[in-house]
Amino acid sequence: MTMVSVVMPIYNGEKYLPQAIESILAQTYTGFELIIVSEHGTNQASQDIIAKYAKDDSRIVVVENESKLGIAASLNRGLRAAKGEYIARMDGDDISLPQRLEKQVEFMDANQNVAISCTRVSYIGENGRKLYYKDNLSEDPNQIKADLLFFCFIHHPSVMFRKSAIFEHDLLYDESYAAAEDHELWCRASRIVRIAAIPEVLLEYRWSRKSSYHTGGTVLENHSLMILRRSLNDLCIPINEDDLRYLQRTTCRESILSHKSVEKNLNSYYNIISASNQALMIYDAKCLENTLNRRMYWKRHRMRRMAAVIVKSAAKAVSSESLFYAAIYLELNGFSAALKRIAF
Repeated sequence: MTMVSVVMPIYNGEKYLPQAIESILAQTYTGFELIIVSEHGTNQASQDIIAKYAKDDSRIVVVENESKLGIAASLNRGLRAAKGEYIARMDGDDISLPQRLEKQVEFMDANQNVAISCTRVSYIGENGRKLYYKDNLSEDPNQIKADLLFFCFIHHPSVMFRKSAIFEHDLLYDESYAAAEDHELWCRASRIVRIAAIPEVLLEYRWSRKSSYHTGGTVLENHSLMILRRSLNDLCIPINEDDLRYLQRTTCRESILSHKSVEKNLNSYYNIISASNQALMIYDAKCLENTLNRRMYWKRHRMRRMAAVIVKSAAKAVSSESLFYAAIYLELNGFSAALKRIAF
């Protein structure tokens, strides 16, 4: 049986930690080690939970940071400690479905040209309640690569690496990207190795108000800008800071009344990106077109997009968790497809 190393960085999070650990211990695929990287300063409650499970199951390996390293450095410690041929990611607040490891190992074994695989996820809230099913992740590796220019549809804790590819191509996490270490790695890796998706929900992803999406703030925004600038540099597109911020900013932040100028300006940028890619062939042309069209909400669905902005604003005011996240999904995907998947 192929050995799998599951790497789970922990910093507190005792509320959901037992569920996360138990979801790995309950896997139908049993040939794994669970490497828990405990951040320096983790509270006693979390340490007690880790110690309890480690005592009862010899497959659990605890790595304790002697100083506070942060998420990227902690992950790198876990990758270096891994003994498995494959390395799966897991977070301390999510839930891996029972067949996750089994199906990812089967996929990786059957696709030797794939270095990184990911899966679809279903979303749960802080109380464990289902929020919605997000289906933005493409099954086409070329589309995944193109989407990474603007989007990070790969859910970090759903990923499985081929260990040999990580160290052969130096695909460790860049520790200078503290708030976007996953997106940075996927973008860098997609230039070198193949990233593919399993079109099946194998993880329940907890989207809480403590996630980096909500707490990353300026750091997350700046790191996203750095990632986008590097991608544009690869396309030989020079860009000043103001234009970079404009291009990075999704249209959901624009005023409804300014949609015409937004459409004109973004079209101009996208034409430059398409022309540069035509010369350099970094992305599949059709996939890049799909990415740019998805980005251009105003171009094809102005009324839908305006309505989604209004719905999201209302949802924020109401402060209902399910309504708020459902509204984000409406915003990204439009009403017709999204309404079929929303669970309040």
